Amino acid sequence: MERQIEFDCVVCGITTVDLILGPAILDEPLEKGALHYIDQVQAIVGGITSNSGTALARLGMRTAVLGYLGNDIWAEIIRERLLTEGIDCSGLITHPEMSTSITGIIVDHQNDHAMLCNPGASSQLNRNLIMGQIEMFARSRWALFGYYGLLIELMDDLPFVMKQIKKTGCLTAMDTDNSGISMEPLGRILPHLDLYFPNEIQGKKQTGEGIPEKMINAYRNVGATGILGIKLGPDGALISPQKGKFFKVTAIEPPEKLKDTLGAGDSFFGGLIAGLARGLSIEDAGRLAAATGACNVSAAGGTAGLRSYYETAMLAGISNQNANISLSLNLAGEETDLAFRQEEIEILHIPLIKEMALMQKKLGGRLIVFLAGPPGSGKTALTALWEDLTKQGIIDVPLQPLPMDGFHYPNDFLDQKNIIVNGRELPLRKIKGSPETFNLKEIQARLSEVRSGKPSYWPVYDRQLHDPVTDAISVIDNGILVLEGNYLLLDEIGWRELHRHADKLIFINGPESIMRKNVVKRHQRGGLSLEESIIRYNLVDHQNYKLVNTNLKEVNTILQIDENCNIRLVS
Repeated sequence: MERQIEFDCVVCGITTVDLILGPAILDEPLEKGALHYIDQVQAIVGGITSNSGTALARLGMRTAVLGYLGNDIWAEIIRERLLTEGIDCSGLITHPEMSTSITGIIVDHQNDHAMLCNPGASSQLNRNLIMGQIEMFARSRWALFGYYGLLIELMDDLPFVMKQIKKTGCLTAMDTDNSGISMEPLGRILPHLDLYFPNEIQGKKQTGEGIPEKMINAYRNVGATGILGIKLGPDGALISPQKGKFFKVTAIEPPEKLKDTLGAGDSFFGGLIAGLARGLSIEDAGRLAAATGACNVSAAGGTAGLRSYYETAMLAGISNQNANISLSLNLAGEETDLAFRQEEIEILHIPLIKEMALMQKKLGGRLIVFLAGPPGSGKTALTALWEDLTKQGIIDVPLQPLPMDGFHYPNDFLDQKNIIVNGRELPLRKIKGSPETFNLKEIQARLSEVRSGKPSYWPVYDRQLHDPVTDAISVIDNGILVLEGNYLLLDEIGWRELHRHADKLIFINGPESIMRKNVVKRHQRGGLSLEESIIRYNLVDHQNYKLVNTNLKEVNTILQIDENCNIRLVS
């Protein structure tokens, strides 16, 4: 049976609070009893789960973490920080006795650093915890462990654990710490690793060799068959995809002035796994890893400089690959092929749905989001994209679009009611799509029911029947509900009363020329001729475009469409 993949990588091991202190002089010992002044004191979340995990998440990988936290105030701070990145923290267990791991990091004027570490609860990761979570690995492409040398309770069991994880079909990787200086039990672990990548200092300590190629050969001689490499700092990296083969990855210039090197190796590792998980060649994955490390060192701290996949790949020189993502989406009952720019998805849509997911987790139950905009602004396509990204596992919270079109009055009703338009009496059906043609009382009743948390149903508009279908959608009890419609954010009596039910308000807008083109095409798909479609736009949709733009409630988020149909975040 085919494995059901939920995660791209499960990162296991050290989670710590890093206390950054400096600058200080590291080339000579501190004077005993003296008072040393520093300019910086900063507390950040660190360790492999945060550094590599955040790198993976920002590169678009579905990431989970596994390990122990202490029974203290730091644990919740760490969880909240990782959840903000969209990382699954269900595998972070509170240790009943030990405190959270804390590392004091002393930074000098050259941005090098020395560390003082209390391994704490993280060091207690053990065989029983991992085997109890073996199904998590069965649902993941990769497992990354770190750090060899600090996982005190796991060291002797690592060969067994890696072997069992590989049996699930999950690929294995391990990072090391400067304290991991012994080839025992490393020599017994390496045959079960698909990826091992120490830095030059670590490789020298472990193998006794001074040349990177010889370090890798020493690992091969004890049974390593996977991808091996040596991180060379500012000189890049050496990679050996298989025995006897080597290639060099050139270091990439940081996008901004170097701030510090904290977490650079972890970020490199995250970038490498992200590239391999995306199906890049080992050469391009190596360049992505180098670019991820370069982004890391461009900001202080272990994760602040990390960027999206698009930005990182562009820095690596591989940004033209998969520049557009095509999806076949069901829009109001019609299968429609749409293309979305990868840059837009990485920079705008993924962060936006991650923000919604974080809001939902804090709120619990149903998070209600209003997405409004003029006719033809692509609201239905946008919610379909967000739903598709959610199903790919970008977030672990379900997202359900709820269109407002289903609240149109039936055609029989619209044919019987008239309205005065420009001095002429017309059946309501002639201006179908205008606010007057919606059953506002029914919208208010259904929305109140949804907000209450009760089991609820939602209508849809059938574009084949050209009429609403009641109770067509069963509303999810727990997750993100995106209500999309033209008039949801109207600052007018009746519509204004809906706003109290919403947790987030989003407005999308753009040039009327774009809206007009989209709406005319939609009318033609509905059976009208081109001439009839243009007449209808001018009579109904043009007026609605002006109405939506002039009577708008203040919103949380504004998205703007440009002349090339690209969407950007305005506020």
